[in-house]
Amino acid sequence: MSVLYKRYCRLTIAEGKENTKAIDFSAFRVSFTISQSLKGEPRSANIRIYNVNSETVSRIRQEGQKVILEAGYESNHAIIFQGDLIQRYRTKAESGNDTCLIILASTADQAHSYAVVNASLPAGASPVDVHQAILSEYARYGVEKGYVPELAQTKLARGKVLFCPAKDAMTTFCRTHQLQYSYLDTGLACVPVKETFPGKPFLLNERTGLVGTPEMSIDGLKVTSLLRPEIRLDTTLEIENDSIFYDESYGSQKKEDNKKKTTQKQNDTFDVDGVYKVISLTHKGDTYGKAWYSEMNCVAANPSKTGSSATAKKEK
Repeated sequence: MSVLYKRYCRLTIAEGKENTKAIDFSAFRVSFTISQSLKGEPRSANIRIYNVNSETVSRIRQEGQKVILEAGYESNHAIIFQGDLIQRYRTKAESGNDTCLIILASTADQAHSYAVVNASLPAGASPVDVHQAILSEYARYGVEKGYVPELAQTKLARGKVLFCPAKDAMTTFCRTHQLQYSYLDTGLACVPVKETFPGKPFLLNERTGLVGTPEMSIDGLKVTSLLRPEIRLDTTLEIENDSIFYDESYGSQKKEDNKKKTTQKQNDTFDVDGVYKVISLTHKGDTYGKAWYSEMNCVAANPSKTGSSATAKKEK
């Protein structure tokens, strides 16, 4: 197990779209919020750099300049964000005479905003063919193919025309095949709604950085840990169910006719084996402040397995 000691943060921003030269802000105070979910939205970064002089600020001016943030600890750090500059501006800091340079950046923003699918698929085309037609448009913007599970072997009964934003085509495709998708480091990845990405679960407990008590609600399991760069959106977590507290929404229901729906949502969020799928992830940090956390919202990795939640501790 790596030692979670001595924070590490390295922020670099390219001086131009050519990405041949970069400015290193590692010596500055940097705070950040990096967010991503399995809802098909690009990973976003809101970064604050304190007390940057005007000459340096003037070198960061073009939309599309590469932004790379590496964080963690001296013995365990990794890139938690790599994307393109969307906007930058200066403002006053929260207190005192300090100033802040605000950096707003996103992964695959150009592809997500501008890629358009214009394709005709013949009768007999498979889901793989449809998926490939959509991916080919993302590829024009540098977004590669990520993990994709085995798709159904069905065939189109008649020809199909795709002419719409690629993000809309991907959303419709995933809804049809009960998938979730997101922009990961490996590319545009899809995973079945009730399955997880391949890989060994990451054991999260007090020894590996768990902070506070995981809390189960009808919308999922909320977990906070010390910032762990190895936890990504395609990570599966292993958490002891005995350590989980429940909030009031998990066991309550207002109307009898909602009972079946409520029970199903409970089954989707609670995993009897203690294995959970991360559906949203936020890394928060401040090199001169207290914040240095990873916040996850999770659902059951095996929702088909149902069981009693009696072993969990109920919050009073």
